[in-house]
Amino acid sequence: MDRIKDKVAIVTACTRGIGRAISDRFAEEGAIVYMAVRRVDAGQEIADTHNALGRRVHVVYFDGDILDTIRPMVESVYEAEGRIDILVNNLGGGVRPGNKDIVGSDMEAIHKAFEFNTIVTSLCAQYAVPHMIEGGGGSIVNISSETAVVPQLTRSWYGIAKTAVNALTEHIAVQYGPQNIRCNAVMPPFTKTDAVKVLPPEFMEQYARAVPLRRVAEPEDMANAVLFLASDEASFITGQCLLVNGGYTLPGADYADSIAPRTAGCRG
Repeated sequence: MDRIKDKVAIVTACTRGIGRAISDRFAEEGAIVYMAVRRVDAGQEIADTHNALGRRVHVVYFDGDILDTIRPMVESVYEAEGRIDILVNNLGGGVRPGNKDIVGSDMEAIHKAFEFNTIVTSLCAQYAVPHMIEGGGGSIVNISSETAVVPQLTRSWYGIAKTAVNALTEHIAVQYGPQNIRCNAVMPPFTKTDAVKVLPPEFMEQYARAVPLRRVAEPEDMANAVLFLASDEASFITGQCLLVNGGYTLPGADYADSIAPRTAGCRG
């Protein structure tokens, strides 16, 4: 506990899913958490629950669809606390129906994929970094995606935009390391958020069989990785893009079918 005690942390898009797990974990670890969210009422409910337990969680308005909300969000946190120690760029997604394969995607979907995933992340960092420098350093953790390194048959521009997030992560690390700013990324796989819990159980079971650790990722798995990278325990780690996927991308395509019969009889 208290691994980031008294650190001022911004977490974007965090009223549910991975972002919610991150902000909850940060609050539990003693950080002063600013939930940068579009749904302010929903964010305040979460904050009130934490604050009733003696934690320090605040809500600030931020909408990834409106770029003009980014700078005021960052500045309001700085004005309230006098520093920014941690920034978690969790906002992502925004995949529109026109985001298909390379040939079949329409320009509106391509633009939106880059704006929602890459540009918003870039601007949050751009506005936060000067305050981190003034405060003697900080840690930025970008939420990328497994699709940044595993090409897909569809949603092409989402994966490409997340690949750009990985590149952004490395550029920030190199450019601002001398000012004691670290920047890393976490690449989640298919994760058991509310958005995927509606999928058939047989799909979840099939997916889990292809994961060496034999389960689907939970939002808390991503939150734990982000907490580590944000904390001083990772003080000599920067510019890294970490797959947190249970080893899913390691084996060949025949892994699930070939390994299941051999391990099934080995459980004691």
